[in-house]
Amino acid sequence: MRTFSFGAGVQSTAVLVLQAMGRLPEPYDVFLFANVGDDSEHPASLDYFRDVHIPYAEAHGIDLQEVKRVKRDGTSPTLLEDALAQERSIPLPLYLEGG
Repeated sequence: MRTFSFGAGVQSTAVLVLQAMGRLPEPYDVFLFANVGDDSEHPASLDYFRDVHIPYAEAHGIDLQEVKRVKRDGTSPTLLEDALAQERSIPLPLYLEGG
């Protein structure tokens, strides 16, 4: 399965349009937009994603999915909530070579 990390910016939008036009040498199976939280993204960006990107993808048969973090307890804390939490640290995803 070929996935595309869709950031909803200019370059991601261009790839979405190229996919719709059939101009990509190897099309993607799914485009994934990782929403870090409605309170953490710029409201205009989310509006554009929902009002323009999603309908455009649907009209062209492109699978564009919005994904969010869901913890084991079922909650979906946002990036802003994590940053403002009283804890002294927040988890950061990173890759360490050899580990």
